[in-house]
Amino acid sequence: MNKCVVISGGVFYKSDLNEIKDSFIICADSGYKHALKYNIKPNLLVGDFDSIEEIPDNIEIKKLNPIKDETDTFEAIEEGILRGFKEFILLGALGKREEHAIANISLLIYLKNRGFAGKIVQNGKTFVVLKDESIRLDKRKNGYFSLFSLSATCDGVSIKNAKYELERATLTQDFPLGIDNEFINLSPEISIKNGTILLIY
Repeated sequence: MNKCVVISGGVFYKSDLNEIKDSFIICADSGYKHALKYNIKPNLLVGDFDSIEEIPDNIEIKKLNPIKDETDTFEAIEEGILRGFKEFILLGALGKREEHAIANISLLIYLKNRGFAGKIVQNGKTFVVLKDESIRLDKRKNGYFSLFSLSATCDGVSIKNAKYELERATLTQDFPLGIDNEFINLSPEISIKNGTILLIY
C-alpha cells in the first residue's frame, strides 16, 4: 500500500472506485457519505464533522476544530503525509461547490511544490500539475487534453504526438492557448521548461 486516496464531499462517480484498490483511504468529512454509499471501508476519517449525521465508532477518527484556516481535504492530505505516503489521489474533489473545487486544485500545486505526486480523478478525467518537467500520456484513439498555465508564464512548452503541436511556446494565465488538444492514436509528449501547468486529460 503505497498510495493515499482522499475522498472529499464533491461529486463522486461509480467509475472513481477504480482508483481505490490497494490504497490507504482517508475520508474528509462528508466524503464519508460516498464511502457509505459504495460500501468503502476507510482507514481514517478527518474533519470537523459538521456534515455527518452520525460519526462511526469502528473507524479511526481525527476530529478537527470547526474554526480553522485549512479545509478538511487539506488536513486529510497532511495526515497522509505524516503517515509517510508520497502519492495522493483525490476523489470527490470537484463539483457541488466551485470554491472547494478551486481549493482542491490548489492542493495539487501544494503537493507538487513539496515533492509529492498528486492528482484529482473524476469520472475518467484526470487533473495533474506539472512543474518544469515532461510527461508522456498513454495512447488514445480519440479524446481531449488541455493545458492551463498556473504561473504567470510557462516557458518552453512543447507538445508532440497530438493534433496541435507546440515547440518551445509560452503559455500565460490570461490566454487559454492550451485548451482542447486532441489525441490522435499516439502517446502525446508534453514538456515544460519553466513554469507550472494544470494538465487535464
